[in-house]
Amino acid sequence: MSLWSTRWRWMRVRFTTAETDAYVAWGTLQTLFPTRTACGATYRSARGPFSLGDEEAWRCDQADARALDAAFSYSSPERASLYERLAELLDLFPDTEAACAAVAQGRTLSEAQLATLHRAIHLAIALDAALAQASLRFSWWDSAAAPPFIQLVGGEPAFCLDALDATLRAASDASARARLALDQGKRNVSRALHEAYGRAMRRDGTLIAPLHDAREAEMLRDPRLRLRLTTREERVYDVVEDAALTRATAQRDACEGVVRRLRAEVLARVSATLAKDSQTLDALMVQIGRLDDLFGRVAARQRAGFVWSELGDAPELYAGRPPFYAAFQPVDIALKTRVTLLTGMNMGGKSAALRTLLSAQLLHQWGAPVYASAYRAPLYKALRYIGGDQQALDAGISTFAAEVLAIKEALAEEDVFLCLDEVGRATNPQEGEALLFAILQKRQTARSGVTFAVTHFSRRLPGATHLTVRGISKEALAMCHTPEDLKTHMDYRLTKATGTELRQGIAVAAWLGLPAALVAEASRFMRGDGQSEDVEGMQGADCEDVACRRED
Repeated sequence: MSLWSTRWRWMRVRFTTAETDAYVAWGTLQTLFPTRTACGATYRSARGPFSLGDEEAWRCDQADARALDAAFSYSSPERASLYERLAELLDLFPDTEAACAAVAQGRTLSEAQLATLHRAIHLAIALDAALAQASLRFSWWDSAAAPPFIQLVGGEPAFCLDALDATLRAASDASARARLALDQGKRNVSRALHEAYGRAMRRDGTLIAPLHDAREAEMLRDPRLRLRLTTREERVYDVVEDAALTRATAQRDACEGVVRRLRAEVLARVSATLAKDSQTLDALMVQIGRLDDLFGRVAARQRAGFVWSELGDAPELYAGRPPFYAAFQPVDIALKTRVTLLTGMNMGGKSAALRTLLSAQLLHQWGAPVYASAYRAPLYKALRYIGGDQQALDAGISTFAAEVLAIKEALAEEDVFLCLDEVGRATNPQEGEALLFAILQKRQTARSGVTFAVTHFSRRLPGATHLTVRGISKEALAMCHTPEDLKTHMDYRLTKATGTELRQGIAVAAWLGLPAALVAEASRFMRGDGQSEDVEGMQGADCEDVACRRED
């Protein structure tokens, strides 16, 4: 299987959507575990994430990752740590894609491409030595893959095509001698002209003298000089080669012609030999790419806060944070049932919790470390995020229509990790709530997969897990004067919802400075809809008090 022409099994199911990647900032997440080589980038793109059915491969990959992680601190008395040595060698590894493609297609390599392969093979041997020195071996690493190519590309650290063929080497030596002889002849002529006229021959083979030079007549008669042109201030002469220089030039040209022919023959012969073993060469580049991919993920684990995940029956996140946001309060989330709903006040961190969990699952399925104290989860065939503003103006599709189409697609798939972010809010609340809970009931009866839904709808779904953000008390909210105060007093941890949680939307609106009259009117509307002050908690008079204090 060619690394350069094939995309592996993961493409049979679209693992994520553009919306999902954008929501978790997948492009930024990948900077946590970058590859250092072109081989590594190609390998990772071809490999893709692990999916349902890849559990054994995932376990083997994680065993390799942990072994490399443990060996990173190894260092010999005279050498740097394994991490430093591998980083140095991988950073030096060249882009071999064009050269390997030429070999696979049976084309003759250029000298630069052969030099690239020479460098790559020597670095592959050095990487093997570094792993061996740390007593580290992987089942997919073949130590015997690189050495057979040494005789073809040359055993010296510095590449030299002449070293690959004795006849070429002799011809190159003869060509070098011919060039030296010609250069010596030109120096002799230049020296003689300088002694005769006090002027040296220029590199372009000319000699320049001012008009009315004392030796002008002599120079015009000199057979070694031929007048090219006369300007207002000087005369320009071409230096004519004598018989000896002509012979030396012809000898040099003949020798260089032989060298060019022999170089082409050597390149063709080496290319043909490499083509016979192109699969081995390609496999060598694949294992370099795989090592680079593994190295990037293990290097990320060395950062504070990242841990290796485990396979489990259901997603369980402990002390998880969104990557790059170490200041966020860690959250625990466990999806023990097919459907889990998360509710809570505005600005309470519900979407951050969803993003944290989705990012953890995505990293888990890529075999990358997770930003948490622990994470366990199964592998799914696909990850889907549906929410936010998904309207497509150019297609005439509203946010609600885009949500419905995305949900329709997700429901048609099996083994999906589905995240719904306030789905249904783009239409009227009664119908939005009805549609959402119909969808969640459908997901409850699915044979596989899980759904994590963030919503403000208060309806409870039998058999589902209901969580809520602990939020902030009305007393604490009244003492907050800035967003920083709110962050300080807000409790972003998740807890099981009882159905009697306080609604805080109107209170938050009051805290944000909405006029007191509007807040009071909103509270009256709520009471007129049959909501009691006890249930509303922070609504009614409490909200009016908060609004008044904000305006004061």
